[in-house]
Amino acid sequence: MMRKRYLNTFLIVTVLVLFSSCASVYQPSALHVPGLEKRKDLTVKGSVGTSGGDVSLAFSPLRNFGIFGQFTSALGETEENETTIEKNHNIFQGGLGYYNVLSEELRFETYFVYGTGTAANQLRPSLSASLINNQTQELYLKGRFNQFSLLTGITQYDADLMTISFFTRIVYGRFIRHNGHVRQKATGEMYPLENPANHFRARDFFTVEPVFHAEYKHKYFNVIMQAGYSMKMSEMQGEYNPLIINLGMAFNFSLAKNSGKRNPLYE
Repeated sequence: MMRKRYLNTFLIVTVLVLFSSCASVYQPSALHVPGLEKRKDLTVKGSVGTSGGDVSLAFSPLRNFGIFGQFTSALGETEENETTIEKNHNIFQGGLGYYNVLSEELRFETYFVYGTGTAANQLRPSLSASLINNQTQELYLKGRFNQFSLLTGITQYDADLMTISFFTRIVYGRFIRHNGHVRQKATGEMYPLENPANHFRARDFFTVEPVFHAEYKHKYFNVIMQAGYSMKMSEMQGEYNPLIINLGMAFNFSLAKNSGKRNPLYE
């Protein structure tokens, strides 16, 4: 009963945050917990929330060794200084690492993750700025970045068929290329922006992100609930939203001919 009450409270808070949070220029991606237990395990997960939408796939080709891939896309819009900023950020991440089921109640995981993505922003002056201040140009900025992460955590199995995990993700990223264009609103003409890198105030970023992750088993899938906070350790480009709150689903399979004994969550 107490567990169900906590679950309902988390769902209510998550929905309120999802509908009240504003878009940001930078947003941490959802934290992926592979959840592998033994050789030939396969997990498919998807979620949506403050981190945008993501889908991921994890597989264990060898005992205690796992690999995964994750794609995240975040769209949004925010207002700043009479300017509308539309964002379109995408990142693909791939990880490999070690997992170990320590007991019937505990699982340990650690993964090294590499990601590559793009951060695109369109800056449009508001109607009042166009009329009063004679701002007639729209600015398009796009940067490509590489990202390296270390993901480490431990999971506890609950008797009520629920897992509760605590993970820490350490992230370092660097923008490696920038380009930009200016568009004249009156004519639609576009021309290259000089020194687009100057509009990216920080080429490097560094964050530490503690995250709580829970999975609750339904009949055919698991419900994912995730809440965390991204602590920036360096200057961050533009508006920064540190919240990591996501809801999703997980499907777990075993491709082994003889799956053997498994924890209840994956039976």
